[in-house]
Amino acid sequence: SHPQYENIQFSSEYVDVLLDEGDKTVWDDGSTTTNKHIIVDRVKQKLYAYEGEELFVEMVISTGLELSPTPAGTFAVFKKTPSRYMQGPLPGFTDYYDLPGVPWNLYFTQGGAVIHGAYWHDSFGQRYSHGCVNLSPEDAHLLYGWAVLGTKVTVK
Repeated sequence: SHPQYENIQFSSEYVDVLLDEGDKTVWDDGSTTTNKHIIVDRVKQKLYAYEGEELFVEMVISTGLELSPTPAGTFAVFKKTPSRYMQGPLPGFTDYYDLPGVPWNLYFTQGGAVIHGAYWHDSFGQRYSHGCVNLSPEDAHLLYGWAVLGTKVTVK
């Protein structure tokens, strides 16, 4: 015999509990976890970090190349790691990279876009990356120390 299924109604007040870490930055009472906000400007190749209305820092960056652009939209920092090994896409291809110890990582998309330091180039101010937001290691260290989980990230 087959089990009997019944139509179950879900209450929307519980649905927001089922989000991944970092996805929820506005709580039920309307407050936010932080008033920190990072703006990535892909045209100017600059990053602006605000606390409320006050500019904390402006940095020159490198975003994704035309074939691997940094995704536009509004996100939030959901993970921080001080160092990460990055590799991709595939060995033997011209755009392959193998980078140990990538410093000061702020993850802001589930697709793998990260704000991080780049010690392997100094081409800041122009598109360079595979989709991540590259900063000088010094700038990345400063931003990493300032940003908290839930920091809003707007890429335009």
